[in-house]
Amino acid sequence: MNYIFGEYWKLDKKITSGSFGEVFIGKHIATGEEVAIKLEPVSSAYNQLLMESAILLRLKEEPGVPKVKWYGTNGPFNVLIMDLLGYTIQELFFMCQKVFSLKTVLMIAEQAISRIESLHSYHLIHRDIKPENFLIGKNQFENIIYLIDFGLSKRYKKSPKNHIKYKQGKGFTGNQRFCSNNALLGIEQSRRDDLEALGYMLIYLLSGSLPWEGIGNTSQMRKEELIKRKVCATVQELCFLCPPEFSTYMSYVKSLEFTAKPDYAYIKRLFRDLFIRMDYDFDYNYDWKAACSYNSHSPALTLKRSWTQNNFVKDSEHQNGEEDGRPEEGTNSCIII
Repeated sequence: MNYIFGEYWKLDKKITSGSFGEVFIGKHIATGEEVAIKLEPVSSAYNQLLMESAILLRLKEEPGVPKVKWYGTNGPFNVLIMDLLGYTIQELFFMCQKVFSLKTVLMIAEQAISRIESLHSYHLIHRDIKPENFLIGKNQFENIIYLIDFGLSKRYKKSPKNHIKYKQGKGFTGNQRFCSNNALLGIEQSRRDDLEALGYMLIYLLSGSLPWEGIGNTSQMRKEELIKRKVCATVQELCFLCPPEFSTYMSYVKSLEFTAKPDYAYIKRLFRDLFIRMDYDFDYNYDWKAACSYNSHSPALTLKRSWTQNNFVKDSEHQNGEEDGRPEEGTNSCIII
């Protein structure tokens, strides 16, 4: 497609597509600067892109959020042009053969909690926390982890003192593998649900899999069995291969009331104290830098992990894990803010 948007930005090549539309790499026609261009048909039942643009503009001063270059409508498309970022955490995880060290997971956790806390400070919840929605930056920003894809975000407060009401029977929004149990059961989401989803993501990155992966062979069977398996999973079962701080985190976020403000400092301190106890340096030396060199063809780090007597043990055996399934996404239930 030979489209030019905002007078200066031209489509180059397609990156990916989904129910929302398509994402391309684009270039500035004068400087050659590369950007990400998201296109969504104006005819879409839910116009997520212009809402996402509005959210990104509100968050423009926050670290770890891509900057908007241009947004608007051009012909048959809603268009959002923003910073081009690097690999997703999911891609990096696969480059390292689904094995991340505790140090890497804790460094991810520090930034991911901060990103979610920043979003919540604007009275917004994300509702689609998963490894695919956290990306690293490029070049001098490669140590920064970004949160993206705000198309399913919504307000949890209509005003500073007016929290949305607790509801049941809601349509599903998010990702079945990583969403909170309440979201799976059709309960209105709030701040606690973003943090529960993050907990599942961190456990997945540390353990290599989640107990409910690969369930069912049709979408309906998968959903019913996944709900049953996920809701019945205990914190102890989930965190079997993790340090006790992960169990403490999950127990805390699952105990939060619907309208409760999470204690972000407390949950960050949980992981920081573990980081210090393990005598790690916060040097941004993620596993993908040393083991993968950002190249999926490079030899991957192969480790087997176990948590025994407060020690994180590594050896040279490969940890087997099933391929990551991409469950069917839920109904796009976006609400204009």
